[in-house]
Amino acid sequence: VCLTDGSQVVCGIERKPIAALRQARPGQKLVLGNRPLLRRGLLLLEPQHLEVLGQASVSPALAAIQPSTNQRALPPAPAAIQPSLVQRAG
Repeated sequence: VCLTDGSQVVCGIERKPIAALRQARPGQKLVLGNRPLLRRGLLLLEPQHLEVLGQASVSPALAAIQPSTNQRALPPAPAAIQPSLVQRAG
């Protein structure tokens, strides 16, 4: 996960699953505390290190984009599946 204050960016990884990150939306405020470990430029995060602020008051604009930002794009469907070269050589 990468966090920013608007000018600086810090990235981290979850040492243990953090439920608050699953519920957070883009642009939502998070509090980082309790001195997470910093190794090789990455924060090693655990549940006690992050708290989501203002979870009940997310703007409608952020609520609208949240589902689309958390979904992976599907690859385009192939027009027609061609048999492999081995199958064609028979």
